[in-house]
Amino acid sequence: MNCDIVITGVGGQGNVLASRLLARAAMEAGLAVFTSEMIGMAQREGVVMSQVRMGRQPAGPLIPDGSADVLLGFEPSEAARALCKLKPGGVVITSSAPVVPVTA
Repeated sequence: MNCDIVITGVGGQGNVLASRLLARAAMEAGLAVFTSEMIGMAQREGVVMSQVRMGRQPAGPLIPDGSADVLLGFEPSEAARALCKLKPGGVVITSSAPVVPVTA
């Protein structure tokens, strides 16, 4: 069984750390793991999206739209923006507290 997880938020929320911890735990459990990260302007509170694919035979590092099992949103607006990644019946776990940019 494979599991595809998208983690999204803004720079500084620990998105990359969370994806690395998940990947490490999966590897220690004997699963194959692929990860990818889109960091963008993370140092300026920009969007950060990580993808973690784990299982016996994950199909590569990128999760196609409509196929993620879990969407973990550290910031609600970014979670909404990433909903296209979630498969029908997938699980969304998100914060309800928006991050307001310091330039706002």
